[in-house]
Amino acid sequence: MFTHLYNLSVSSFIDGKRQHVIQKIVLFIFLFSFVVQKAYAQTFPSPSSCTSKDLRLVSAALPYTKCETCITGDSIYKKLTVGINNKTGSTRTSFAFWATLTILNPNGSIASSTPISGCFGPIPKNATTSFIYGNIGYKCGQSLLLTNIWEAWTDASPGATCAVLQANTSTINPKCGIDSLLPIISGDDALYNITDATCTSLGSIQVSPIGGTAPYTVKLYDATGTTLLATSSSIAAGGSYTFSNLSAATYTFKITDANNCTPVVQTRAVGSTGSVSPPTSGGDQTVCASSPIQTLTPTATVPTGVTLTWYNQASGGSVVASPILNSVGTITYYAQASNGTCTSGRTAVTLTIKATPSAPTVTTTAASCSAAGTATITNYSAANTYTFTPGGPSAGAGGVISGMTAGTSYTVTATNGVSCTSGSSSSFSIAAQLPTPGVPTISTTAATCSAAGTATITNYSVANTYTFTPSGPSAGAGGVISGMTAGTSYTVTATNSSQCTSGASSSFSINAQLPTPALPTVSTTAATCSAAGTATITNYSVANTYTFTPSGPSVGAGGAISGTTAGTSYTVTATNSSQCTSGASSSFSISAQLPTPSKPDVNVIAQPTCNTSTGTAVITSPTTGLKFSLDDGSYGDYPSGGYSGLSSGPHTLKAKNSDGCISDAATFNIDQVTPPPSVLSVCLTQPTLCASSGSVTITASGGNNLQYSIDNGTTWQAENIFNNLRSGSVTGILVKDLDNGCVSLSAGCEELNCGSVASRQIQITKTGTIESPVTDTKSNSSALPFTGDDIKVSAYPNPFNKSINFRFVSPLSGKARIELFDITGKRIAVVFEGMVKAGASTTVSFNAASGTNQTLIYKLSVDGKMVRGKVQQLQ
Repeated sequence: MFTHLYNLSVSSFIDGKRQHVIQKIVLFIFLFSFVVQKAYAQTFPSPSSCTSKDLRLVSAALPYTKCETCITGDSIYKKLTVGINNKTGSTRTSFAFWATLTILNPNGSIASSTPISGCFGPIPKNATTSFIYGNIGYKCGQSLLLTNIWEAWTDASPGATCAVLQANTSTINPKCGIDSLLPIISGDDALYNITDATCTSLGSIQVSPIGGTAPYTVKLYDATGTTLLATSSSIAAGGSYTFSNLSAATYTFKITDANNCTPVVQTRAVGSTGSVSPPTSGGDQTVCASSPIQTLTPTATVPTGVTLTWYNQASGGSVVASPILNSVGTITYYAQASNGTCTSGRTAVTLTIKATPSAPTVTTTAASCSAAGTATITNYSAANTYTFTPGGPSAGAGGVISGMTAGTSYTVTATNGVSCTSGSSSSFSIAAQLPTPGVPTISTTAATCSAAGTATITNYSVANTYTFTPSGPSAGAGGVISGMTAGTSYTVTATNSSQCTSGASSSFSINAQLPTPALPTVSTTAATCSAAGTATITNYSVANTYTFTPSGPSVGAGGAISGTTAGTSYTVTATNSSQCTSGASSSFSISAQLPTPSKPDVNVIAQPTCNTSTGTAVITSPTTGLKFSLDDGSYGDYPSGGYSGLSSGPHTLKAKNSDGCISDAATFNIDQVTPPPSVLSVCLTQPTLCASSGSVTITASGGNNLQYSIDNGTTWQAENIFNNLRSGSVTGILVKDLDNGCVSLSAGCEELNCGSVASRQIQITKTGTIESPVTDTKSNSSALPFTGDDIKVSAYPNPFNKSINFRFVSPLSGKARIELFDITGKRIAVVFEGMVKAGASTTVSFNAASGTNQTLIYKLSVDGKMVRGKVQQLQ
């Protein structure tokens, strides 16, 4: 009975292995008494004697939380709690159990089986009581079961302890019991009942979810867990769902409880009952073709009593009585087993004969002066791999072999893309490249001032022949090259006894003997008053360096020599850029510069005055042996008493000695003639019929200490206003500067500020009368004759801007002259100069330069007779 019960239990929860595996487990149960006795070192009564059903191990669990997760494969340790149900009406002192802790992998295979046991008490009556067994360990994702459970318990006597119970297991009957399994609840899990497929029917898997929170949903997938095959209906607590019509295969289950947590994933397999397994292949065969070509035959094995048949297709097709392959290529045959009722699937066996390459053929070429000998695989194929013995060479494009060592003998095989290798080629080798002379190296020496340059082959060998380009030179003992043309560029090659010729040397040439400068020629010039004598290298070249003996001088642009000492004798040599030096020049020297007189010292001893228009200057420095030039005039002796009659302004004076050397010019200045005071205006009030006297007001400038006269200097007064004047009392208006004694020109009586708009010249006549003015009909200007020995003159317009007219009548015939001065006495212009006739009227015009407001003085003279007047020029 126990065995049958256990067998049913195994089919309900153990892994999803095939039925014959389960049968082995059942066989194990038959030996249970032996195993348990060995595992627990206990002796149990016969199961048939355990007739009491009062107490039972009803639950086993590990603590977990809702939707608890872990990392697959991690180790977990938790406390196992067991539940014991006591259906009796009395408390029992102790309860013990012995079981196997079975741990299943997610695919249902057994990970481990460990005997465990425990004893607890007292056990309360009519209740299920939980007891903590202790820690157990497992891996994340594994399921735990208690299998092969033995249970025993005592009565209620105090002495019936666990120690007494566990020591007397053979006498516990009838207070004992047996259970095949009890799942240990550790979260969402399931028990599986698998029915294998047969030759005539498909299998099924019954899934009973446990743990978590009901209701449950189970989804069925293929072995990879990616293709959904079916979904269960809602499964209540303690319920199950059966997935039917399953072929022999492995299936994946995803279990979800009411909490909708991440599914628990487990796999189980449906086996086959009564079917025939496919034949076992003797293995695919692959060979390289030989000569003559071989024959291949497929092989497969089946159990005794099973028939083996070969087909030409994986399904359907035709039976092949004698499957073989005896040509290059590939063919697959399919073996099928049959027991007379069921037939297996077909097992493929593939036969392949691969093509083998031909043995390589190798041709060689002789070595030359430019290269070693060569070897080439004439039947080369880029699809093959070539292996050389000894190793080192390799075959490239076109079969050309590289990497060979000259003088070494080689063979080569060819391996194609299917790894078939040919036989070896005939032995072959190559010769080393013929020796070639080294490229000649040339050493040259520079040309000197005394000889041309030279060239030598430094790696010269007497065994070689040397050829020059262009031709002409030859190499002699020690590699010395002769016959070269200076400035011509050459190369040279060397040819040895094997007739191998080197590469051309680097280009080389020699220079002609360096040129030596010509002997310097020096010309000299005499010293002058302004400079010492000079010396010049007449064949001077800026490319040369010149060296003087004794040292000191140097050569500049054009060959001019500087730095010489007057009276010293020198020679000079020239050195060019090639450092070639000429012979010494003829001796030469220069004279010192001629002496020049010092600038004369000049002292002005007399300046012009009001009465004297010239000055006098004397030389205070030595004058012996010297000639002098005044204001760049001719040179002459210094005059006794100095230079007199000098006009106002700057003057120069130079001295010259007997060598003709002239001194620097001494400069001095003769002052301007001291100007007399200027009469700017005269305001005249004439005597009238109502008054007995007139007045004159004189306005003048040109000094700070002035005196005034209206009687031509007979009397003078400090005041510029003359009152109580009678007719005929004004004979001549003058102004005198007391600081220098200078007297102004005689001024006329002009009514400028006394109320008359027209410019008039008037004369006081007699009390109470005024002469009528002379009218100039041409200019429409008024004028009165000015008393000056009866010379009559008028100027108009007055004031003027630029142009003014002068009209005059002279009582005498003779030379007339009109001059114009500023108030300082400086002559501005000669307005007129010419002959006039007595009594004739003469009119002249004058265009003055533009200027600012100024008073001008004119002077008219005729044959020694003179009259003056003033005009005003506006801007």
